[in-house]
Amino acid sequence: MKTLLVVGASGLLGQHLVRKGREVSRRVVGTYFNNPFQMQGIEARKLDVTSKESVLELFEKEHPDFAILSSGLTGVDYCEEHPEEATALNETGASNIATACESSGTRLLYVSTDYVFDGERGDYKEEDDPNPVNIYGRTKLEGERVVLQTVSDSIVARVCVIYGWNTVTSKQNFVTWVLKKIESGETVELFEDQVVTPTYAHEAAEVLLKLVETEATGIYHASGSQKVSRFDIGKLIAEAFDLDPERVLPVEMERVGLPAKRPRDSSLNVRKIEEEFNITMRPLHLSLKHMRENR
Repeated sequence: MKTLLVVGASGLLGQHLVRKGREVSRRVVGTYFNNPFQMQGIEARKLDVTSKESVLELFEKEHPDFAILSSGLTGVDYCEEHPEEATALNETGASNIATACESSGTRLLYVSTDYVFDGERGDYKEEDDPNPVNIYGRTKLEGERVVLQTVSDSIVARVCVIYGWNTVTSKQNFVTWVLKKIESGETVELFEDQVVTPTYAHEAAEVLLKLVETEATGIYHASGSQKVSRFDIGKLIAEAFDLDPERVLPVEMERVGLPAKRPRDSSLNVRKIEEEFNITMRPLHLSLKHMRENR
């Protein structure tokens, strides 16, 4: 591949994608909007995905062979309270990137979410019908649809609770937020009734780039393999970093009263990607071990 374009390279997954992307591409271009970054071997470009003209201009200048759209508005409660902004970034942005890809002959991988499902049963497979219960999930599902309809050979990769070390910005993710709380001597209340399959950004980047290098098309689930509650994640974090597990306390979602409804079990089944690419998606405890070793 001559040129790989990562839209949202300053995000947690995006920064891992551009680093790994150097191994499979001669040239890597990464975009940002609010968070300028510098990485060796990466060409950084500012981009507003909601501006169709800016997107087309970037594609005409850079001529990417493959684009990965990893940016978007991910704050679930923020999306619920700012639906127009969520629509602009997650739907219009996806449409603009997809249109540019189709007109320039660029293949596209769109990073989506487990929140396209309602969480009524979990262990969701790629062919299961989505039914999002909040604005974030609805806008990401619409992003999926516009990408698949616009770019004939596109890929949608769904992930779930992305975590890992963020070396570009100070933004926390679920695991680093919990870790910081426990290390500071605080207690942290975590949902005991929400089940997910957490996704290690380091591993997800490797897997998504495997998809990029093949002729894969359609939908894939690319999360971690371990099905676990938010509360149990906290316990595993404490164990992995030799911290006090008693500082992690269980709480039920309905007691917290968050603006956006959450799916109770949005765990993703990763058997398709494992079998097609002969890989094993790492369970959470092994990824946390890797995080500690590479702190």
